[in-house]
Amino acid sequence: MKGVSILLDETKNKRFLQIDLDEVDRDHELIEDLFDLILAESEEGQPSIDLEEMKRLLKADGKL
Repeated sequence: MKGVSILLDETKNKRFLQIDLDEVDRDHELIEDLFDLILAESEEGQPSIDLEEMKRLLKADGKL
C-alpha cells in the first residue's frame, strides 16, 4: 500500500509499521482498509462464534 512501510528489527523480524499520513490521508478509504486489516490480523487464531449464536447471546442480555 502506498504510504505504508513495514520496518524490520535488527534480527530481520517485522516489527514496526510506518505510515506516511500525508500520503495515506488523501484517501480515507485506504485508512479504513488499513485499520480493518490490522484488526483482522490481531484477531487471527482467536475463537469465534457464528452470527446466530451472537444474536442469541445479545437477545439473552437484552441488547438486541
